[in-house]
Amino acid sequence: MAPTRESASATLIVVLGMHRSGTSVLARSMVALGADLGSHLQPPMAGVNDKGFFEDMDINAINMALMSAAGVAWDSLVDADLDRIPAAQRRALEEQAFEILNAKLGGKSFAFKDPRTSRLLSFWQPIFRRTGARVVYVIAVRHPLSVSASLAGHAGHIHPDATDHLLWLAHTLQPLTATAPAERIVVDYDRMLASPAREIARIAARLRLPMHTSETQVFADDFLDPALRTAHAPAGALEQQADVPAAVKALFMALQQAAQVDDESQATGLPGAIAAASQLWRDITPLLLREHDLRARTNALDGHVAGLQGHHNALASHISALEEQAATLTRELDAAHQHYRHLAQTLESFQRSLSWRVTAPLRLALDLVRGQR
Repeated sequence: MAPTRESASATLIVVLGMHRSGTSVLARSMVALGADLGSHLQPPMAGVNDKGFFEDMDINAINMALMSAAGVAWDSLVDADLDRIPAAQRRALEEQAFEILNAKLGGKSFAFKDPRTSRLLSFWQPIFRRTGARVVYVIAVRHPLSVSASLAGHAGHIHPDATDHLLWLAHTLQPLTATAPAERIVVDYDRMLASPAREIARIAARLRLPMHTSETQVFADDFLDPALRTAHAPAGALEQQADVPAAVKALFMALQQAAQVDDESQATGLPGAIAAASQLWRDITPLLLREHDLRARTNALDGHVAGLQGHHNALASHISALEEQAATLTRELDAAHQHYRHLAQTLESFQRSLSWRVTAPLRLALDLVRGQR
């Protein structure tokens, strides 16, 4: 399917960033800039995102399929190797993604978020170009310690803080390197909560989007609720953390600067911070790949052991059932023997009785009569 005239006049707003970095809040704020978020959104989840994720489920399904086919998950430190996906499967996902996105654009502004997209831009950006739409990016930034604390507050999250910091780096660095020099803006989650109208105006000016005053008011007064922010690390707390790589600290500080200016070029420390973070990522990638391979092998062995354990349990259950059947048959056999002995004893007692001996001639006569017949 080729881009339509409608899609060529559309604007695609892509919200990127780490999980628990405020991407849901930023996606919702795009309504104040005239964007449609679609009608197939992930519903709210109490205690996680009480007011909603604002995550398009159709796009999320593509991302989930991509990661599954590439053998990674949202919290894998290694990058998704899309070359692992069979060509036919990848082409099918590309066509599905294009058709979904093209339909959602429909000549208007459409915004979407899924933190997984931050690490799958090599797949999505060719799709974006195929639509013919104008593409702009909003990159969410949140204090790494706040992200780690927010993740730790959810059931099932078992990573140490050091892993969370590397996940923050992966989800932040890749959008920064993949979207340059496209139109983009860095938005700090805490600044959005503190001054929503100011931040929305800043986004509108940088990305040349219309700002709707009434929707901005609804967003600020009715939607935002600072009480829903369950973690808030002090600005200077990062420097005191020995388990946070220096490149992560430097990148966050540079992004803080970028989130306070109208033009990213004014954040003079950002290019150097991105370069240092990129070098760190290149340096640790072989170790991450080795760790991922070992984890995959361990999981495979665990699965094999679990299968053997299941087989063992099934056999044990079958043996237990057979033993119970054998016990039941033994009890029945014992009862039959006891009954037989009782009958034998009764017969022997009767044969020894006086009546049996007295009636012996009569029984003999009856036998002779039967024989003559």
